[in-house]
Amino acid sequence: MVNLGALYENGPGVAQDYAKAREWYEKAAAKGEANAMANLGALYQAGLGVAQDFAKARKWYEKAAARARQNAKKRLKNCRFVLFAWLTRVRV
Repeated sequence: MVNLGALYENGPGVAQDYAKAREWYEKAAAKGEANAMANLGALYQAGLGVAQDFAKARKWYEKAAARARQNAKKRLKNCRFVLFAWLTRVRV
C-alpha cells in the first residue's frame, strides 16, 4: 500500500495524483506502517493534495516517530522549525 501511495505521489507509470497517494498512505497507516505515516506528514506539511496543515503534519510525524522511524523524527524537527518560522514571520 505504501508503494502504491508512492507511485501516485511521484508519478512513475501512473498519472501523479496526490489525493490517491493520500488515500493509499492512509490505508497503510491504519495498518501501522510508519513509512506511510511519515509520508502523510510530508503531504500535509507541503500541502500536496490536501490543505497545508502543520498540526496534521505534526500528528503524522509523531505517530511515525513513535514507530521508531528515524526519518520522521528529523522531519518532525524540521516541521517545528518551519512552523516557528511561519508563525513568527515579519509581515509588511
